[in-house]
Amino acid sequence: MQKPAFLPVPAIALQVLYGEAAILVLSGQKVLPKKALQNGFRFAYPELPAALRQILT
Repeated sequence: MQKPAFLPVPAIALQVLYGEAAILVLSGQKVLPKKALQNGFRFAYPELPAALRQILT
């Protein structure tokens, strides 16, 4: 969303607190709706920017 964090936290602090799980917070996780797409599901807003515009207008 390209907005600054409300409360920035150094990466090392997250790594100390969460160990290997900090990777999910620091780099994110790519999740694909494989089953839904295989079954023919079509998203109304397949891209995030369009979905956010719809929500925020």
